[in-house]
Amino acid sequence: MIIVYSWKGTTLAYARILADLRQESLFELKESKKRNVAGCIFDSLLRREKQPVGMPDMSAIPDSEEITLCSPIWAGQIAAPIRYFFRRGGLQERKVNFLYTCLRMEQRNVYENMIRRLIVAAGGEPGFVMVMAGMVKDKIDEEIAHDHMKRILDEETVEAR
Repeated sequence: MIIVYSWKGTTLAYARILADLRQESLFELKESKKRNVAGCIFDSLLRREKQPVGMPDMSAIPDSEEITLCSPIWAGQIAAPIRYFFRRGGLQERKVNFLYTCLRMEQRNVYENMIRRLIVAAGGEPGFVMVMAGMVKDKIDEEIAHDHMKRILDEETVEAR
């Protein structure tokens, strides 16, 4: 299962491509009230959690199944609805993959270490961590994104052997 939060649709577009490549179902976390940019950054800086509207029923998912979380990163932090999910989403003893979007690619190592620590703190086993470029104005090129993700997933499969 792929669980995604997307503010403007970029992360959701990437999550849909990933769901297609992995042939997995997708669950979108939504907020009851759409926030503005300042609200997103403010929540990130204060590391606030925001309860999304609706949560997937994790008890219905076999424990052995992998979960992939997808989130934008703002001001160096994972989006508030995904932070909420980390704390309350039932990630214990599951392999947890993570796809994130960001604008500051030079911070990849910092973000990926933070994500792995959060997964472990939530009781999960870190799987792959994948970064995709966040977009400011343009839409993503789905064909390029598809090919890029496929290469990353193929590398993950080879490394797992």
